[in-house]
Amino acid sequence: MIEQAIILAFAAMICWGIEDFLAQKSARKIGDIESLAVIMILGAIIFTPFIIKDFNIFTKQTLIILGIVAVIHFLEGIFYFESLKQGKLSIVDVVFEFELPITVGLGIFFFR
Repeated sequence: MIEQAIILAFAAMICWGIEDFLAQKSARKIGDIESLAVIMILGAIIFTPFIIKDFNIFTKQTLIILGIVAVIHFLEGIFYFESLKQGKLSIVDVVFEFELPITVGLGIFFFR
């Protein structure tokens, strides 16, 4: 059981590295917004069938929350792809890894 978890964690690490490399290549080749739009559209098409039956997406409150989260995520993505376009992947990824401790800190601060 533990061996399977280690193998899957290693596979996730490899896939994450490949994703970062390809994101940098696409940001430099076709641009920030275009790369982000392709990724977001593909993600929506691929993952929507898995979540659509779990909650009612067409309520006013859900649409407002999803819209706000989508705008925030899109803005974060633009900054990320711009940094990938201008900087080195090894530096950009280390800086962006601070998002998790910052998120945990804000969660503790706001939600106790």
